[in-house]
Order: sequence, then structure tokens, then C-alpha cells
Amino acid sequence: MVRMSRPRAAATFLAFVVVGFAAMVTAVPGSGSADSAANGAAGQSCAATKLSAARWYYNWYVDPNCDASGFVPMVSGRDKQNPGDIQWQTDRAHSGGFRTVLGFNEPNQPGQSVMSVDKALQLWPILTSHDDVKVGSPAVSGGNGGREWMEAFMKGVADKKLRVDFVAAHFYGWNAGTCTTSNLRSYLDWIKGLAGDRPIWVTEIGCLSESNTNAAAVRQFYDDAVKVMRDMGIERWAWYTPETNHALVRDGRLTPLGEDFAKNSGGGGSGGQIPSTEDFPNLYCYANEPGTGAENPNRMHLTNPAVVETDRATTYQLTYLVTPETWDAKRDTYQPDPDRSYASRLDLDKDISQDLNTICATLVNSYPYGTQG
Repeated sequence: MVRMSRPRAAATFLAFVVVGFAAMVTAVPGSGSADSAANGAAGQSCAATKLSAARWYYNWYVDPNCDASGFVPMVSGRDKQNPGDIQWQTDRAHSGGFRTVLGFNEPNQPGQSVMSVDKALQLWPILTSHDDVKVGSPAVSGGNGGREWMEAFMKGVADKKLRVDFVAAHFYGWNAGTCTTSNLRSYLDWIKGLAGDRPIWVTEIGCLSESNTNAAAVRQFYDDAVKVMRDMGIERWAWYTPETNHALVRDGRLTPLGEDFAKNSGGGGSGGQIPSTEDFPNLYCYANEPGTGAENPNRMHLTNPAVVETDRATTYQLTYLVTPETWDAKRDTYQPDPDRSYASRLDLDKDISQDLNTICATLVNSYPYGTQG
């Protein structure tokens, strides 16, 4: 079983699955299918964003809440809508180095940005005032006249010759039986009609209210929805995490849904490229499954990862400093034994995504607990 410890703030993180030492395909960030960068999340904590390997994320504001890469600012319009405030937020995103911005959030929906089409069109030139920033359209909710609002807005954009670089959309099931891929396809067909040749981002997606029946059904919808969005050429999507049965991480571990999500963030192998040292986190490797403490008295703390290229065309070496630790029941914590620390060295295949569980299994199984002095 694998756990990350003190991951590097600036790094992009590996996805992994906690299932004993069974071989599970995981993703080296930056690898895999061409659309792996599409897989994002909305509304997560920073720790969950990293652990789930979200390739992009947002928080309905212009400043990131996390040091993970992939943040996209939003000028949501929810709290402040006067031109000076919109300009300040637009400028702040630009000065922060961000070159993609999401537009107003659900302007048709009470409790969100709540603005007329005319007001949105009046403010829109402020959002597009930086020529080097791509700006996404407002994203409407399905109810409360959302379709009518969006159709009127896009007509106004055309009439006034305003700039919208990509079209943002939200999709949710609501009533029983509505969180289906057939409904998703139908909704995206409508969005495609509005977007024309613009890319489409589904910036919120999930199953709400009576359509959210259980965790297994929500997980199945996510899996099927990703296939649909890939098939329909959706450029990016963001799973809406702050909802029952939607969490990708719980109690510091990936949920079953989170495992599927993490795989979609990476895809296949590393394409023959050597990953960076920064791609590998520090790890805790446990000898037993499940649990910690007395149930799992021995573990290894893997630190100081380093990737070394070899003269062989298909492999590279990964080294870790391995420090054994033993559970101390009196102190209720693990105690490291630095005198028994040693440097590990593993030959890894460039063309296979690196499985952290396998790395741990190799090290734990080769180490005779309690006998090496």
C-alpha cells in the first residue's frame, strides 16, 4: 500500500491506486492519450487536486487556492459586477500569468452571477481586453431559462462582433433517470450549434438531486460521460466534486471514482520519454494491508527521489533513499531507524506508466524486516 508524504509543491503528481500490491496501471503526468489534459475538477481542496492528478482545475475566482499546475481563473460575476471590479479581476488574472479565463458563472441562476444578457454583453469587452488571453463564454445552468439566456448571449456576441474564444457549458442530471449519456449527448449537440467552430469546455458535470442514486451509478456515469465527451471532441471538462458521491478523494485516499478519474488524467505509457525527478513524490510503503499502526507495524519512508538516464534505449533508473520505520505503540507513532537507511535503485521501463504500488512492493518484499542491522 502506498501513501505520499510531503509532496513537492511545484511538482505535477503521479496518480496511484491503493489496492495492496496488485499491479494497477497508473499515469505519469504528461503522458498518455492526447486528450489527457482535458480531465479537470472543480471545487476540490488542494490536497485532493494533487492526489487525484487533475490536469486542470478552478475555484470560481481569479486567484488559485493551490500550488498545483493547471489552474484556470474565473471572473464569475457573482459578488461584484461593476465595470471597475470586472476590470480588476481581469487584470489580476493577466498579471498572474494566466492566459485562459472562464467567464460569468450561471448568470441565469439565483445565487450565482445573476445578470441580464444585456449587462453581460456590456461587460464582455472588459473580459476580452487582453488580446493574449483566451476567454470562455458564460456557462448557464439547465433550468431557469438557461438555454434562452445562452442563445440570446451568443446572438448578441455575433451582432456586436465580440470575442468568445471557447464556449463553456454545465451539464447535470436532476430528476430520477436524467443523469444519462443520451441526455449529455443531446445537450452537447445544442451547445455545438451555438459554438460553431469554437472549442467547448464542460466546466461542471455530475449527477444532482434525484438523479444521484448511489456512488456506483455516479461512477458509471463519469466513466461513460468521459467516453462521450472524447467522442464528441470536447476540449476540456471538469468534474463537479462538492456533491454527494462525487468526491475523488476521501480520508486522504482516492475513492473508486477517484481511481477512474486519475487514470483519465494520464492515459497510457510515457511514450518513451524519461519522466522528471519532480514527477515522483516521497512515499510511505507499508508491509501489510490494510491499516496503519499496530495493524501495520513496519513501513518504509522513501525520500529524495532521483531519475537517472542510462545508456539503454528503453529504461531509466529511479533511486530513493529508503528509511525503515517501526510502529511505537507507547508513543503512538512510527519511529524511523536512520541507521538502517539505504539507497534503492530500480530499473524502470520508459514505455510503461510507473506504478507506485509496484515500486513499493519491490522494495518491501526485498527487505527482511527486523533482520537488517
